[in-house]
Amino acid sequence: MSVRRAVERHRAGLGASVAVYRSRPGAGTYLAALVLWLLMVAGVLINPDPELVHNVVPLVVWGSILAGILAMLGGEVLIVCERGLLVGSTAPLLRPRPVPYDRIVPGTVVPVLRPWRLTATTGLFWPRPTTRTAWWNRSAVSFVQAMPWPLWWFVGTGRADPGQVSAEIAAAARRAGFTDLAEATVAAPRRTLTGRREDAALLLPGFPGAPGTG
Repeated sequence: MSVRRAVERHRAGLGASVAVYRSRPGAGTYLAALVLWLLMVAGVLINPDPELVHNVVPLVVWGSILAGILAMLGGEVLIVCERGLLVGSTAPLLRPRPVPYDRIVPGTVVPVLRPWRLTATTGLFWPRPTTRTAWWNRSAVSFVQAMPWPLWWFVGTGRADPGQVSAEIAAAARRAGFTDLAEATVAAPRRTLTGRREDAALLLPGFPGAPGTG
């Protein structure tokens, strides 16, 4: 699903798109994939099969698999809309999830630097659907969605200034009439993850296990 289609799908509830922040792999990731595929080519050249098809088919299959993985990784996106956020992946067969502003807990939206320290800071060693980040991200935003139970989100925003991302969210929330959310968000300073678990509650408001969050 493309960004445009995702926005159109949720336009009735979230309104138009205001800003789009993508979490795409960097050049190093693409280079590593290319090197891996070239190593496969080299292996075929060093020890070729007498049947040409037996040489070509594995290279095509592995190349397709690598291309598919890169496409999935490159689909992660945070879309700031007029009345909420779209968070998740626009890769084939996947759809981002809507998070209306009236479901975001004021005071929990914070811009984050050095998100690659998330595991060390939180102690979360398993993937979660709401931790949408990867090692190549240089910024992220953290927030809590009000559900029957608090749902903590950590979303990578590529190389964007995280303060700019939170400012866009605050501005959109203010225009939509969510003043408390807007004022708390625009006042939130950038947080730099330290890699120390004792800092998690301070750096990531609403993080599970922080006082008052369960």
